[in-house]
Amino acid sequence: MEKTLILLKPDCLRKSLAGEVIKRFEGAGYRLLAMKMLTPSEDLAGTHYADLGERISPVVQENMIRFLISGPIVAMVWGGGTGMIGEIREKLIGATEPKSAAAGTIRGDLCDDSYEAADKENRAIENLTHASDSVENAEKEIAIWFKPEEIIS
Repeated sequence: MEKTLILLKPDCLRKSLAGEVIKRFEGAGYRLLAMKMLTPSEDLAGTHYADLGERISPVVQENMIRFLISGPIVAMVWGGGTGMIGEIREKLIGATEPKSAAAGTIRGDLCDDSYEAADKENRAIENLTHASDSVENAEKEIAIWFKPEEIIS
């Protein structure tokens, strides 16, 4: 069984969309293996986004950390068949920029933020969720947020 980390970010909880997002994951046939609600510390968020330092500017990374710690989040581990990580990112969640996300995806249907607006306001893009982008990163990210005994096998 492939596993992935999904975070429901502070904007998702502020907009009361957690139930809708979880419903879409269940409706797509994925299995919830772990879930907890917390407000991440700056250290935890920094560890989560540490690998991005090679791909994005320090300002964008700092904005992402600041946004993630701005309120409660829901951290989840979902399981499914081989290829689920790509399916979730492409077909269920949608493009990172909500304005560009396809209709029918979580981001395409439930939010409309853009890189342009985020840059203009010097903030992270508000796109409701984080989803691991590879099997390797999913393993790393799950270990950041969950102890092995917290995950149902």
